[in-house]
Amino acid sequence: MVRIFFSIITWFFNTKGFNDDIKKIGSKIVNSTLEMYKQVSQNYKPTPVKSHYTFNLRDFSRVIFGICLSMPSKVNTPETMTKLWVHEVWRVFSDRMNTEEDRLIL
Repeated sequence: MVRIFFSIITWFFNTKGFNDDIKKIGSKIVNSTLEMYKQVSQNYKPTPVKSHYTFNLRDFSRVIFGICLSMPSKVNTPETMTKLWVHEVWRVFSDRMNTEEDRLIL
């Protein structure tokens, strides 16, 4: 899984002309997304009240593909890319949480 998404994000950064600083953090983005996916999958199990707490590979890919919608003119520093990654993680995983307590734990 890491190899597939790392290849996708590396291809994207190279073809769109991102600077070398952004290209260097491609593996960190994929590994961090994988870690977040694992944590969410383990800590948020579906219950009768929270039956929509089912996470799969599609959620992982939504974070990566959300990053692939960025433009090098807008996201030109590692800090900005990190902020975008945090936004995408919140967009994909936190939007599904139905209590404020669950959002804060994430």
